[in-house]
Amino acid sequence: MMDKLIPIKTINIYKGVDLSDRLEEFQSIDLTINKNIKKMNGISLLKRNINLIRKCKKISKIIVFGFTGATILSMWLFLPMPNHEDFPFDTFTHFEHKGRSDLSTGENLIAVFNLDCEHCQEAATTLGELQRKFKDFPELYVLFYQEGSTTAEGFESITQSTFPYAFIDVNTFFDLIGDSPPRIYYLNKGVVAEIWDADFTENILKTFDLE
Repeated sequence: MMDKLIPIKTINIYKGVDLSDRLEEFQSIDLTINKNIKKMNGISLLKRNINLIRKCKKISKIIVFGFTGATILSMWLFLPMPNHEDFPFDTFTHFEHKGRSDLSTGENLIAVFNLDCEHCQEAATTLGELQRKFKDFPELYVLFYQEGSTTAEGFESITQSTFPYAFIDVNTFFDLIGDSPPRIYYLNKGVVAEIWDADFTENILKTFDLE
């Protein structure tokens, strides 16, 4: 049968062993253990608080990103898309290489190019070849957007083409290009009759009966 445990503070001798000299040592150990337990509890509480703060930060980021995404989505869904057919091309009255021009009369083509766009350069090269080949090639004007270092003169040199041109700002450029440049507008008496994003040669030959 196991001996019954007797509290240290109530005796000085247990089983013939004098514990009086070691009482202070036991009390010191006991105090140290209690302090360590308190520290561990404090560390545990601190860890819980840190984890809680981290969770709150993650939630706040989710809320911010969620709000931003919802805002952008709502802009795409509810903001009116530009009506290209009603774009006031007749406000462009001056073009380099030609001077004063009136786009509200006759039949005209308006090409929208980014000076650094390779597809735009390829399209301009083709248009230049058509212009040299057909004497009845229609009046074509270019609206340039300059994003990088390529100049209008550099563009003309690369594409071996020369058309009357004017510059547009970034907002007008994105209003006119649709999904991506290049794009050509066919105007009849200042009204947009057709919009072409591809097959420029075929569309021009068919529309203007060029042979």
